[in-house]
Amino acid sequence: MEMRMLRMIAGVSKKDKVRSTRILGSLKVVPMKTKIMVNRLRCGHTMRRPMNYIGNKVESLEVRGKRKRGRPKLQWGHEVRANMKKYRLDKSDSMNNIKWKDILKELTTRR
Repeated sequence: MEMRMLRMIAGVSKKDKVRSTRILGSLKVVPMKTKIMVNRLRCGHTMRRPMNYIGNKVESLEVRGKRKRGRPKLQWGHEVRANMKKYRLDKSDSMNNIKWKDILKELTTRR
C-alpha cells in the first residue's frame, strides 16, 4: 500500500517500470520497514527506568508451562533485542536521552 501511494505521489505507474528504490530516493522517504524498526526502538524511556518499574518487571517475566506445538510466536522484546544487536546498540546507549534520540534519527535518515 505504501509504495502504491508513493507511486501516485510521484506520478509513476507500474507500467513505467520504475524501481521502488528509485521512487523512495526521489521522494526522500525511508522504507516502512525502517520506520517500524525505529518506532520499536523508541522504548528508551522504559530502559532508563529503575529495574523495579513494572514495565521492566514484565519484560523480564518468564511464563512457565507448556507451549503449543509449532513455531513460537514472535515477541516484541525479541525484535527489539535483535534490532539493537543488528545496529550494535547497547542498553547503556539508551541511558542518555539525547544520544538515544540522535541514534534513532540517524537510523531514520539512513537509506
